Amino acid sequence: MRGFDGQRLCGVAVVLAAALPGCAVTSPHWGYVPASTDAAIPVQAWTAYTDNPVVVECATATSAHGSPTPDESAYIVAANLPVSSADIRDSENNVMHSASGNITMPSSCWDYFGDYDFWQINLRISQVQPNTTGGGTTKRIFSSFDLDGLECLGRENGAAASFYGFVGRGCEKTYLGESTQIPYIVLRIDGYENGLARDLRRATPFRPRKSPSSVNPDELQKDAPRVTPIIPLTLDEVERIEKVAAPH
Repeated sequence: MRGFDGQRLCGVAVVLAAALPGCAVTSPHWGYVPASTDAAIPVQAWTAYTDNPVVVECATATSAHGSPTPDESAYIVAANLPVSSADIRDSENNVMHSASGNITMPSSCWDYFGDYDFWQINLRISQVQPNTTGGGTTKRIFSSFDLDGLECLGRENGAAASFYGFVGRGCEKTYLGESTQIPYIVLRIDGYENGLARDLRRATPFRPRKSPSSVNPDELQKDAPRVTPIIPLTLDEVERIEKVAAPH
């Protein structure tokens, strides 16, 4: 996969109640809005492997489009979640396990974009898993979804009564106009609406760091722009932006 340093995305699913995925993350989803940058984010992941923890990572630098800058080196570990030993089985006796927790992300992973007045975080869920061929292990990034994707996931897993019902059904979040899955989740908080705005006349266009708790309420602007929808770029566009941003 281009720009992904040889790491792999998972593509399996688990059926539980309304059908939930395995080797995938159902919370948070694309479009989830945390209450604040200090609020704990609920993480729910599903995996077939119990030997290693599920790792919550976040990027310490992002572009306005949500991609990490500079790619892999931007990520740090925010938390390690133990995987439950309890078996969850489907109708074919396949087994999945749950990993969950409420994670407060490091403040260094929240970026403020003054021109648009939104706070943004890029996170991903991963786990070191055994290779299916050739031995050894591989760091695998869990599949992610938006709300439509979660609906697709539940529908396909329920219809198949299988952990793997959604595979190949296009439920995962992908780059715009492509079938390649996006290896992260982008969340945004509208600054003004959540009391986290900054004075746009003083904010620089990109990524000024500031703790939300230190924002002066008198600086809030009632006409601050509203957050725009997160529209994934194509892989070619992401690579072009990364080349332009790279130090020369």
